[in-house]
Amino acid sequence: MSSIVLVLPPLIGAALLVLVLAVLAGRLGAQRTGTHPGALAARWAGILAAGALLGVVLALTGRGIPATGRLAYGGLLSITPCLVAALLILAVILGEQTMPAPRARHRYGLLAHRSVSTMVPRLPLVAVLGVLLVLLVHGIWATAAASGCADGRCLERSGVDAEGNLVTSVSSPFPGAWYTVPTALALAVLLLLAALAIVVIVRRRPSDDPADALLRRRCATSVLGAVLLALGMTLVGHAGAAVLRIDGPESLIPWTGAVVGLVSLPWGAVMLVFPGLVVRGAAAPAGRDRTAEPAQARR
Repeated sequence: MSSIVLVLPPLIGAALLVLVLAVLAGRLGAQRTGTHPGALAARWAGILAAGALLGVVLALTGRGIPATGRLAYGGLLSITPCLVAALLILAVILGEQTMPAPRARHRYGLLAHRSVSTMVPRLPLVAVLGVLLVLLVHGIWATAAASGCADGRCLERSGVDAEGNLVTSVSSPFPGAWYTVPTALALAVLLLLAALAIVVIVRRRPSDDPADALLRRRCATSVLGAVLLALGMTLVGHAGAAVLRIDGPESLIPWTGAVVGLVSLPWGAVMLVFPGLVVRGAAAPAGRDRTAEPAQARR
């Protein structure tokens, strides 16, 4: 239950921030990504499906379901961020497939080189890699700290009381191997899916949108935003649980992870829903050369 209490406030805060940004984006005329109705529909359907999945898992975990097996004691909750992000990325991939091919009679020759390095914005990528590094450091530390527990989901500490007797204290839940191992496996699958989505975005056929390259960069930003959301939610849950169980100098690591996770949540939401606020650009065609005559090209 403590993990749920830690996760819900930042999630609600991120949702409120997205709503505020939506209003600001409408008033300021912020450019959108995936202007094709099919791409927009797929993206919002993915967001609704991911929200429903998160709600179901939180409800099941709060009721202690499943009560047995590897997914018990918060095990299912620990991999839920990756499952939610996977749904979001699949929605972006499906949306890319709905982008219509050019309908005009003239053809375009792309002068700009399309590659992962040119289609993936640098700043969002650096943000994802930085938070991933923080999560890996925290996971290694937490796993080592809980190594004294048989099942890796509690923190055991030994000490001597005032009378000189050896005393052992056990605190649970603690994000040891019970949680970090399945999380690492789920995260590996998520990163592979994100890499596949980037490849799909880069290799997709040209669409009839005059700013096709800009749309690709924004869709790649949405994929990175979904990954950043998963990393942030995982850090909030794992580091938040560790903060409650440990104090002293060692608490610097979980506190750092919790703060980084909280900051990652709203920015991941912005990158996912409003990548146009992160990747700016003109709507005019760029990097294309028309092979038809000007009179034929103008409709």
